[in-house]
Parts: sequence; C-alpha cells; structure tokens
Amino acid sequence: MGSWSQGLEGRILKIRLSDDQKHIAESPSIGSFYAFRKLRLKFNTVEDQFCVYLGGTEKLIVMQNPDNTNNEHLNGLLR
Repeated sequence: MGSWSQGLEGRILKIRLSDDQKHIAESPSIGSFYAFRKLRLKFNTVEDQFCVYLGGTEKLIVMQNPDNTNNEHLNGLLR
C-alpha cells in the first residue's frame, strides 16, 4: 500500500477486480467518489486478511456526483 495508508492497517480492504470490472476501473478520476455494488467479502488465507472481490459484466462501479444533494450516503461521507 502507499504512504497515504500509513496508520490505517486493518482498516482498508483490498478490492480484487476481474472480468469487465478491471476495464471499468482502469482510469479512475483522482478525488472522485465511487459506489461499488455486489461486493463479495472473503478471507484470504495467504495474506491472512479479508479481501473484497468484484467481477462480472454488469456495471458495478459507478462514479458519484458530489453535487447531487439527493445522495444521502455520499452526503454523509462528505460531512
């Protein structure tokens, strides 16, 4: 993990992408917010930690608009 994550060990989950999800996440916009749908949480015995898996062909990674005041989940994060 990068220097931005120092001190956050055990609080950050790695997201492993497969299928079409890899292509969707290839060019994230820095400073943007994303919603992830249908994540699968699994314990990885090799890394001795939980990881999140996301695959398939559906659009499951969606950029969020911080100016949308109707999005209560994103508004809660921005407070």
